[in-house]
Amino acid sequence: MLAALFLLPATVGAATQIYTSNSQVDTWNPIFPTSADSNWPNNACTPVPAVGLGAAWVNPHKAFDFGPGAHPWQPGAGFAANWINAWSNLGSLGPSGQSWTKYSTQVSGSGDFVLNLLADNCSWIYLDGTLVGFQDATLQPRTYPVRLSSNHTLTFIIFDGGGLAGGMYRLETNTGTVFIDSDGDGLANVSETQLYGTNPNNADTDGDGIGDGAEVAAGTNPLVPNRPSDTTAPSIVGSVAPAANTNGWNNTNATVSFTCADEEGGSGLASCGPTPVIVSAEGTTTVTGTATDRAGNSASAAATVNIDKRAPTVSLTGPAIVIQGQAAQAAVSASDALSGVASGTPTSVALDTSAPGTHSVSVTVFDNAGNSATAAISYTVWSVGCGAPPIVKNGAGVGQFKAGSSIPVKCRITDGTNVITSATGTATISNGTTTFSQALKYDPTDQQYVAPVKTEKAASGTYKVAVTISGVGTVAVATIDLR
Repeated sequence: MLAALFLLPATVGAATQIYTSNSQVDTWNPIFPTSADSNWPNNACTPVPAVGLGAAWVNPHKAFDFGPGAHPWQPGAGFAANWINAWSNLGSLGPSGQSWTKYSTQVSGSGDFVLNLLADNCSWIYLDGTLVGFQDATLQPRTYPVRLSSNHTLTFIIFDGGGLAGGMYRLETNTGTVFIDSDGDGLANVSETQLYGTNPNNADTDGDGIGDGAEVAAGTNPLVPNRPSDTTAPSIVGSVAPAANTNGWNNTNATVSFTCADEEGGSGLASCGPTPVIVSAEGTTTVTGTATDRAGNSASAAATVNIDKRAPTVSLTGPAIVIQGQAAQAAVSASDALSGVASGTPTSVALDTSAPGTHSVSVTVFDNAGNSATAAISYTVWSVGCGAPPIVKNGAGVGQFKAGSSIPVKCRITDGTNVITSATGTATISNGTTTFSQALKYDPTDQQYVAPVKTEKAASGTYKVAVTISGVGTVAVATIDLR
């Protein structure tokens, strides 16, 4: 049988308010079930009572106060309050002692309070019609957080399964009791598990995008999805990190991620994926992501990754020996199987022939992914000094010789340090129509090459003297007249 509860305001210090069950609480006659329910712990002891606030309660009167020690459970309840009932004895009169009893009183305050309740069967406490406390069939005392904002109607309903009927409660200012809210949804864990059936470790138990605490505050069921009408697909954008270069290529592994959002006021995202994908394969890879909102609308996006980790192939081909002061080049050959050779890659590089000696030249080639390769070659610059008496400098002036005579062409060849003794070649005297030639011969005494070129008597006119060194090049020596 239900005991009447009364919240008696009291002041402890300057800021503490206390309401406890007593004889000033309003009550009504109990309501009896038509027949006894042998399975009442499962059928009656649920967060929503079968007999609620709007039942046909009759004969309003004050509750009966049995004091702080009428029931054997009171000493172990963990809080102090008087045991009350709707009538002047503790027995139950319904079938098998089963009955429903309702109590009501006014409370006022502002801020956080602690609600304790205990009945010898299932019980419910409401503030202005909102469930704030529940004791189930385990029949253990319960403690809940309650927030008051002004004047409120506190209603207490008890189901008595038989035996010693009644109950008690205590509502007081919270001066230090900590209620854990594991998921941060604004509902204490005890309220989630005992009152609402929500998951204390999931802020949105029904997955509708609205937190459990917000749904309770709005008066909607946190266990049933409360989704707005949504026919618009969410947005999804794929990104690649690191970003591709200006040619659209990466030369390392890349991570593809997707960012999703539902429109303002939409049903909220249900999924966005896949989770970041690491792309390591060379070539072109396309990763597709999908966003789905809670209304079932979906959208997809694709991110393409081009990866080339290998350097291009490059080679240089050029002469082994060049003549000082003459233009010379090395040919560049480059290729890349994936991203291709970058634009602007040279097809040749100039050789420096300004000074005799051994030199080197290199070229670095990039592919479109930013990989690079370098090729280099070495070459030797020869200093070739030739003349034909009375000419002493290459190509300077015009000498006069007798047609039919032998003209001695002489050359000294060095690499800047050593005299070259192994060269071969030919000295020529030609006017474009008639040509006279003689092979070069090295003179170790004078450390020079000599070629006595024999002319003909009838070959008068202006001729050019040149020396061709085999495999190296040609040097213009002089312009002469044959008379």
